[in-house]
Parts: sequence; C-alpha cells; structure tokens
Amino acid sequence: MMFPFTTRLLRQVSSRKLFRCWQWSSRQQSSVKEKLTSSYYFEPHSCALLGDTFGSMIDRAAAQWGEDVGWVFAKERVHVTYEDYKNDVDKVCKGLLASGLQKGESVGIWAPDTYHWIVLYGALAKAGIVSACIHPLYTATELETCLRKAECTGIYVQESFKTTNYYQILRGLIPELKHSPPGQLRCKRFPLLRSVIADSEKSLEGCINLRAMFDGGSADIEEVGRNVSFDDPLTIVFTSGTTGTPKAAMISHHGFVNNVVAYHYRNPFDRVYWYIRRAEESIASGKPCRSCRVASHSVL
Repeated sequence: MMFPFTTRLLRQVSSRKLFRCWQWSSRQQSSVKEKLTSSYYFEPHSCALLGDTFGSMIDRAAAQWGEDVGWVFAKERVHVTYEDYKNDVDKVCKGLLASGLQKGESVGIWAPDTYHWIVLYGALAKAGIVSACIHPLYTATELETCLRKAECTGIYVQESFKTTNYYQILRGLIPELKHSPPGQLRCKRFPLLRSVIADSEKSLEGCINLRAMFDGGSADIEEVGRNVSFDDPLTIVFTSGTTGTPKAAMISHHGFVNNVVAYHYRNPFDRVYWYIRRAEESIASGKPCRSCRVASHSVL
C-alpha cells in the first residue's frame, strides 16, 4: 500500500516539477565540464552560501539570542543559553591550546552526548582543531582503527557510561597511559597520540581533566578565530562499517555550516525534542544540538 504523500511525490517527480529548478542548459553543462578543476564548482544561486566558520556562528548566535535557551539536558538538569555556551566554549578553547594541542591536529571524541560533549566540539572548532566523532559503542579494535585513520594527537573520553568504562578500555590499548604525565603521552601503538582528555569527577592517571580546561588559558580568542578559515576541516565522521572497517570522511566548516542552514532551518520559536534511546544514537543526536546555533531554536 502506498501512502498518499508518497503518491503525490512520485507524481511531482514524474512531471519534473520538483526538480525543474535544477535543470541546466547544455551550455551550462558544457561550462561546468570546462571549469571543473577544483574540488567543487561555484554557481550563483538564489540562496547564498555563508562564508562563516563554525566558531563564528557560535559568536553570532550569542550576540543575537544570548539570553535564549538553546539546549536542555534533562538528565543533567542543565539549561544552557547561547551566551553561556559561548563563554564555556571560549574557556575550553583556551584550555585546549594551553594543553599543547595545535590548529590542524585532530582529537577523537569517544563518549555519549552530554553538555561537555557539545562544549568540547565547539571549542575544537574555534581552535581550528579537527574533531573525530567516534561511535560510543565501538570496541577497542574499532577504536584503534579510527584513531589511526584520523591520525589523532588527542582523544576525549567520558570515564564511563552505564556498563562501559571507556577509560579502562583505553588503558588496555595504551598501557603507557598509567605512567605518563598528562599531555605528554609517548605511545608505541599510537605514535602521534599525546593527550588524553577525560571527563571525570576524579583525577585519572595520564589524563588531562576536561573540567580543569574550563579555567581557560592565555590565548587571545579573537586572534585564534581569525586564523581559522571556513575552508579548513571541521570534523571527521566515520561510516557505519557494514561492508568493512569504518571509512573516515572529512567535512569543512563551509560544508557543515551551509548544510545546517539548508536542511535544519527552523524559526526561533521552535522547540525540538530529541529522545536518545541508546548510546549508539549519540552521534546522530549531536547534529540537532549543533544546528540550533545557526537557526536559534531550542533542543531538548
């Protein structure tokens, strides 16, 4: 049985009404073939693309809707305004740079969604550090594959979630962690990995505590932002791995911001309820959490 909406959609497609705006003349198609020497082709459109970084969108959201609530984390009992979020992102951004991480490096995020998750994501973006979002239910073997493919110099983990102890799994992969000073890891298995950032109420051996990063650092946050271009890489996402090991795909600030504008636009009065049933949905749930910084709606 076909639903009425599906029937109408198929009729539109068959009559070419839905895609009429995408039809190019033979002259335009020929022009594309001649000019297509870069990674993408520019063609004017009624909806202009934004030339903004993800960090600049955080600043803009705070300036426009500073006192509005952008996120509600029911389990943590946290209500976060755009201004509060920007302030926390700036602090952690300074803390990341003070810890020795540098623009252009990559940091894996291996944890379920929490408020600290989205703060770290924004802070990495502002610093020009690439985030690599790793599935929170990946095994040690899958984690190792992702760390190698993303060439991570750092990794963020929540100490534990339900029955999964991320820190203990990491120690199994990195025995040197127990005897390494925080931020100065020397690991035979992962020669590029220097920093392990942990979200924990206690001090964990070999780890930088994320909560200490909220103390910030001495970096000039405005100067840091000016050094990040919208063409710089923002994040690495991994494919499902159903036909092999997960593949790493790079997304730029430009691609991500404009994708959010095109597909996640909502008006300022919308409230989006995002129900996370299992830890494996955390990466998908991160997308609306990030998109509200552009469209000024709230995510619950």
